[in-house]
Amino acid sequence: MDQKLQPGIRIDSVLVTESHFKRLQRVPQLLEYRNEIQTGFSLSPDKKTLGVMFTCDSSTTEKEVVVGVTYFAQFSKIEGQENFTYKEYINSGAPQAMLYAYAREHLQDLTLKGGVPPLILNPFNTVPETPVELDV
Repeated sequence: MDQKLQPGIRIDSVLVTESHFKRLQRVPQLLEYRNEIQTGFSLSPDKKTLGVMFTCDSSTTEKEVVVGVTYFAQFSKIEGQENFTYKEYINSGAPQAMLYAYAREHLQDLTLKGGVPPLILNPFNTVPETPVELDV
């Protein structure tokens, strides 16, 4: 892996696989959200395609607002430009950061359209605390 080069991996598709929003009729003007983020990774049987699932579920302390989204993205290597393995790519946090940006926008839009104070997710480090093991 050469840190000075691009990873040599492209994003082929990004899909919303689940989205939900629920609110009570009366919602306080000041809300405190709790966020839970989950990720999952899979390789195609021929090991040429990487699948990344990213879920963000949020709710207020008293469950006045419950909102969440799951995105799935498919990645593949750019022939002749391979620099990172899929394992290195995941452990760099890059695919998680891409999907986090999609989730942030989606959740903010859902809460705004739902008539509650917007859920604004702060940036955070998407590099896994424990390295992800992937059979490559």
